[in-house]
Amino acid sequence: MCTKDWYGIFSTALHKECFTQGEIQQIYKIEMEARTFFDFGGIVPDFLILQNIERDSKKIRYYWDSRSSEAMCPFCGMMSNKECKDYFDKPLQDIPQGGLAVYHVVRRKKYFCENLNCPHTRFVERLDGFGEETARKTIRFKKYCVERALENGCKPAEDALKRDGALVSNDSIARYLKVESAKQIESNLKRNDVRVLAIDDINLRKGDKSTGCTVLIDEETHRVLLIIRGTTKEAAKKAIEMFPSAEFLSRDRASSYASAATECGKTQIADRFHLIKNAHATVEEALNSRRERLGSSHAV
Repeated sequence: MCTKDWYGIFSTALHKECFTQGEIQQIYKIEMEARTFFDFGGIVPDFLILQNIERDSKKIRYYWDSRSSEAMCPFCGMMSNKECKDYFDKPLQDIPQGGLAVYHVVRRKKYFCENLNCPHTRFVERLDGFGEETARKTIRFKKYCVERALENGCKPAEDALKRDGALVSNDSIARYLKVESAKQIESNLKRNDVRVLAIDDINLRKGDKSTGCTVLIDEETHRVLLIIRGTTKEAAKKAIEMFPSAEFLSRDRASSYASAATECGKTQIADRFHLIKNAHATVEEALNSRRERLGSSHAV
C-alpha cells in the first residue's frame, strides 16, 4: 500500500522551482494554516497546528501538534501552565472524504496539576467540542452516524458509511444513537414549557403486547418527549408527572391513561386521530345500516 505525504510532495515540487529550505518551510506553514481554515475552521480547537497529511488507498491522516500554553485540569478545574516533557498521541476518526476514511492524529500536551489537593499530579489536555477523552471518533462523526441511522436504521447506516470509506460497525452506531437519545430525553425532562401532552402506546415488536411502551409527545410541536416501558396506569402516571407544566392531556380511549390523567389533575381531550377514526366508523356504520334497510325493502 503506497503512502504519500503532503510535505514530501510539496517540498519536492518547490525544490524543483529552486526555493530554499527556509522559503519552503515558510510557504508550507502558510499552506497548512490555509488548509486548516478552509477544511477544519471552527471544527478543530484553535490550539492545534496542522503539521502534515498522509494518504493511501484507504485512509487520509491529518497530523496535529498542540501549541497550547496552559490547560485546565479535568479533575479539579484548576488552570495550569506547567508543561510536562511528555505527549499523548491519539487518532480520532472523522467524517469520510472522497471514499476514504479520515483520521486526525493529535499530539496533545501533558501538564502538571498545580492544585496540591488534587489527587492527580498530571493530566492530558482535552479536546473539548472535538472529541471526548476516551472516544476514538470525533463528536461530529458520531453525530453524522446518528443522522444516517435516523434516516434508515443502524445497519443500513453502517453499509452506507462503509461505502463512503468510514470504518464503523452498526453496534457502535447504535451506541451513539442511544447516547444522543439519552441526552435528548434529559433535555426534555428539564423543560417547563410543555402545555399540551399527547399520550399513546406502541409495541416494540409488532403484535407483542409484552413489549408495550408509553409514548409522550409535545402536542404543539409534535416532538417525542419520552418513551417508557409499560402501558399501565402506574407507568403513564409516572411519565405524566415528569411534565408538571402541562395543563392538557390528549389521549385515546385507554382507561389506564384516563385514570392516570385524572390522578395527575390534567384536563383531558380526545386526540384528533381517534376523533376522526370514530367519526369515520360512525358514518360507515350508518351507511351500512342504510344499505341493509334498502336491500330489505327491494327484496319485499
